[in-house]
Amino acid sequence: MERKTELEEVRLSLEKVLKAITETQTELEAAKNWGILDILGGDFLTSMLKRRRIQKVNEGIELVGEKLKRAQKELADVNLTLVTGIADSRNDRLWDI
Repeated sequence: MERKTELEEVRLSLEKVLKAITETQTELEAAKNWGILDILGGDFLTSMLKRRRIQKVNEGIELVGEKLKRAQKELADVNLTLVTGIADSRNDRLWDI
């Protein structure tokens, strides 16, 4: 029963990571749009709105990092790890080809 509870905590934790990533991605799209508008002749207000979106993106990235740390702790409770990259060294490429 405890294993099931631990796995549920892992699932919830990973869902929070996904939600934070999705919200940050939305803010990034908004910042990009304001950036384009700013380039095409925006004014002071446009620049201010763009900068605010950039701040929200940075806040979102921090939140994603915090949620990932929490998820990694939950995963460790059930002896799992979060893959954070794929090996791509010169040796990996040599043996792959």
